[in-house]
Amino acid sequence: MKADLTRNTFAPLKQFTRVLMQQGRVQLDSDWNEQAAVLLRYLRTLGADLIGPAGGPGSSAFALAPVPVPSDFRIELGRYYVDGILCEADAGTISVIASASIPNEVTVRQWTLDGRAFEADQLVELFDDVAQPFATPGFNPTVAQIATANQAGGPLTFSPAVDITKGINPSIRRVLTYRTQPDLPETAALAQTTGANGAYLVYLDVWERHITCIEDGSIREVALGGPDTATRAKIIWQVKVVKGKVQDPNSGKPCDGFTPDDDKFFPNLFGPNHGLLKARALRKSAATDPCIIAPDANYHGAENQLLPCGGSHPGCGGGSADGGGGESGRTGSQSEGDQRCDVQMVARERIGHLSDCGAHFHRRRPDHSHLGRSRTG
Repeated sequence: MKADLTRNTFAPLKQFTRVLMQQGRVQLDSDWNEQAAVLLRYLRTLGADLIGPAGGPGSSAFALAPVPVPSDFRIELGRYYVDGILCEADAGTISVIASASIPNEVTVRQWTLDGRAFEADQLVELFDDVAQPFATPGFNPTVAQIATANQAGGPLTFSPAVDITKGINPSIRRVLTYRTQPDLPETAALAQTTGANGAYLVYLDVWERHITCIEDGSIREVALGGPDTATRAKIIWQVKVVKGKVQDPNSGKPCDGFTPDDDKFFPNLFGPNHGLLKARALRKSAATDPCIIAPDANYHGAENQLLPCGGSHPGCGGGSADGGGGESGRTGSQSEGDQRCDVQMVARERIGHLSDCGAHFHRRRPDHSHLGRSRTG
């Protein structure tokens, strides 16, 4: 297990709507996690019911477009939903300053964007980031390739040249492509295909990944010296391709007649669950310390183990030996003695010696009641 979690108590078939905390109770991470899972399932189910199996605002999000590099293609930015799961393709932007003398040269205000330094051959998009109402961009968004990058002075040159001198707020952002997507590294270049026997089917693969401080060091708490606290969950989306052929490349829906070269591709992709594994460390020997309570001891705390008693133990002021002394027959000293006896029982019960007090005690059964039936005892 990647994280130190007590257990996963979320069960969709139980149809719980929320988790209610109680005062004076032990709070576990499983309660917190179940509350988040209940709400997240509701939102994703709502999104799937309203949007459908897949869709998003507009038609540009995750759309595919050609780029100057022949072995790659562009993935348009935006939001897209798969079974109610939100997938976001976004990119950071910074403003640029156009050169007064060189038409295809700009100066950037910082040398890193989206955690990466500018380098030659990278694809970027120059656009006029207009935030003023009723203002028209001074130039159309243009995809260009970085020709030269000089970190010392901050200038970038592009091929082809882009005129941004008429822009109100000229800006730059990276172009997200199949080979530069953040969650699918080391993708191979696409081979050129022609005709019906050479085609690619592009699909979106989505799942949720558990992220710890090993995968993302920023989770560690710097103020406390670097320990990890809570972990995270992240939606991973990957735009993937599979090679095959189509029946009619000129039809309006060529994907309907697509046949992958690997005949096991679709069965493996949409086949049944291949099973899950649950493991734990092997305990070779049981603990001999009487102060350590065994995991299967069904211990529920001292407040659920004992009832008040009035016994013949020295210091217990009166009452019958079987704990049946009535409250009306006790004196003030007897009540104080009963209290001292109870405290002594609780203290000794915690280290596993329940019979030293010399009085009867009663163990309360756990609550096993269910809807439609009850149990007594």
